[in-house]
Amino acid sequence: MLTKQTLMLKYIEETPGETESYLNRALDENSIELIKKMAARIPVVLTGCGTSYHMALLGERYLQVVAGIDAKALPSFDLAWHRPELAEEKIVIAISESGASKATRDAVAEAKKKNAFIVGITGSAETPIVKESDLCLILPGGRETALPKTRIFTTGAVQLLRLAFETRKLSDDAFPSPFPRPEELRMAMEQVLSENRKTVDFAANAWNNFEMFTFAGSGAAWVAACEAALKMRENNYTYAEGYEIEEFAHGRTRSFAKDRPLITFVLNGPSVGRACDLINNAIDLGVPTMAVVEEGVSGLPNVCYTIKIPKMPSEFTSSIVATIPMMLFSHQFTLMRDIDPDLIRLDQPDFEISHKKWIFPPGTH
Repeated sequence: MLTKQTLMLKYIEETPGETESYLNRALDENSIELIKKMAARIPVVLTGCGTSYHMALLGERYLQVVAGIDAKALPSFDLAWHRPELAEEKIVIAISESGASKATRDAVAEAKKKNAFIVGITGSAETPIVKESDLCLILPGGRETALPKTRIFTTGAVQLLRLAFETRKLSDDAFPSPFPRPEELRMAMEQVLSENRKTVDFAANAWNNFEMFTFAGSGAAWVAACEAALKMRENNYTYAEGYEIEEFAHGRTRSFAKDRPLITFVLNGPSVGRACDLINNAIDLGVPTMAVVEEGVSGLPNVCYTIKIPKMPSEFTSSIVATIPMMLFSHQFTLMRDIDPDLIRLDQPDFEISHKKWIFPPGTH
């Protein structure tokens, strides 16, 4: 078992405590103001890049399903330069942990021209996007100095889900909470980390030579699959993609290969049968398989590795909890390759020079 302490691992392990702490705190004034605005049925556009965009996708689903309001997620560059009209007279929630992402700040600037009300969700009150926002919310747990973002995705998803739920409660106080009690959620997250550690290490070691990975999920778990794939690309430079189960089953299964593991989120809900069909298809073709399975799921095929999570009160919290062991898998897989997961190749001079010149030039993050 690899036990090297990295910043990435530190943030993963801090996630349960930060989540509990946030859910036990009273909402701050800015959160309350945003909830009141959303309760007035003002449409919402959420935007971000990378992990922040995946958080925006979850926020879209939470606001639509839980809060029952019109919400749409768009990548920052798309909102800024292709669809700025979608922000007109709306609430724009711009998510950026660093608060300095150029595309997200461009999206904010273009949205302001359309008389949008700007809400920045960021890592601290000192980030640049704060000054450009009408309202600012701080991500639970604050900034992460490691380059791959883990804690902010999980706690940020919890924050967005709480905002959606509190909005719904203003008009329907009988609406069931998507959360267990804060201490129960913390314990579930801690359980997922401790009880699956050996399985994660075994899989990371056995699959260390593979260069391509596929993640699949449905509903909110589709976003979890996308985020898990992003962590693999960021941390260990494998080719990894996340797909919606049905989309993958309708064509991408042609890319199944014996050296490309399939990792599927199998959570309680309508997608269980189809997820099992996809896994069985992979097994028939000799594809290595892993399933992230929620307690209560039945009929799971005989996969190579099973990651177990406790039963949650909603698909929203189960998909959040299910993301955590996949972040741990990415971390362990990276260590197996003798790569520092905190750096994302910026320890390699040629890559760092080019990266700073073309991807993050001066003035961006």
